[in-house]
Amino acid sequence: MSELMIVMDRTSSMMDSFKPVAKLVIRYIVERRIEDLEAVGLVLFDDHYNKQAREIYKASFASVPVPTLECHPLSTNLEEFAYYLYTAEPGWGADDCEAISCAYWKAREIAPGADIWIVTDAFPH
Repeated sequence: MSELMIVMDRTSSMMDSFKPVAKLVIRYIVERRIEDLEAVGLVLFDDHYNKQAREIYKASFASVPVPTLECHPLSTNLEEFAYYLYTAEPGWGADDCEAISCAYWKAREIAPGADIWIVTDAFPH
């Protein structure tokens, strides 16, 4: 493995488990220094058309979709990756469909040959 993209759920269902899971991912990647890992990237996903983002971006449900992904490109700086992951804000969304497919394809676009790990609390809902 030389490149790795982490696709992580930060929807409201992850509110209580996001930080502990983020710590585990960071420990595994940064502290254990996965063998042959050259670069790691991150895509965080929310719900499609989530209520909080609509309020922040002043967008109505019928208007242009609001951002559902936060992307950080591949980096050789594992501490920078850890910072982005650990400082991410969980709890975006309500009961809208999760943007997991969009996140997967964005990760594939960022790093076509990378392994992709999807980190979530449940089957997409």
